[in-house]
Amino acid sequence: MLDHIRNAMLVSAVFVSQAGMAILVVFIGDLNQRRTNALLANIRLLDGMHEGLLILSKSSQNTMFINNAATKLIKNYLVGKQDKNSLIANQIKNCHTKTVFLPFKSP
Repeated sequence: MLDHIRNAMLVSAVFVSQAGMAILVVFIGDLNQRRTNALLANIRLLDGMHEGLLILSKSSQNTMFINNAATKLIKNYLVGKQDKNSLIANQIKNCHTKTVFLPFKSP
């Protein structure tokens, strides 16, 4: 009789732990989806601004974010110049404006 109770308790413990792990996996997936939705909403807000926004990384000297207004500004006013800014302009000229994280090396 004692063996049946121990087996039942073991089965119950395994079931509860498996259910807990399943709930945790579902929660993490839901949290990741909410984070992704919030990130996309923030990017849409930044991209919808009329002001140009260009975020550069100081350590790696790469662009972390550039919105459509900044891309248009750089394409219109830096393309064609023969100074060091034309390197940046040529890199941005070939990019897609819908790309969120746009890597390029600054001179």
